[in-house]
Amino acid sequence: MKRGADTVTFLKETPTGDYDRQGNPIIDEQEFDMPNCWVQPMSVHDQVSQTTYSDATHRVIAPPAGAALACEAEDFILWDNTRMRVVGVKVHRNRGMVDHVTVIVKEEHG
Repeated sequence: MKRGADTVTFLKETPTGDYDRQGNPIIDEQEFDMPNCWVQPMSVHDQVSQTTYSDATHRVIAPPAGAALACEAEDFILWDNTRMRVVGVKVHRNRGMVDHVTVIVKEEHG
């Protein structure tokens, strides 16, 4: 895989096993910086049913390292001060070895 110019932060949320006063699980968020990534825009939608809403989809191509391989749907990625939700992950192999990981993320505003 060719090295990219972007550094993204993979955010992994895990429950601690404890609960707050309202009975909600307390979530611990761990951050993992991943250099040498590519972040590419895929699509943008600006209006749904006469309501202004921005929904941008990006593709993150990451080297085959721990945080990228452990990434799964509903995790988050932080890039360019923007928090994006992971909606899909695909591991690409070349001759049986992991070459890179493609992560599809959604950035939503509205």
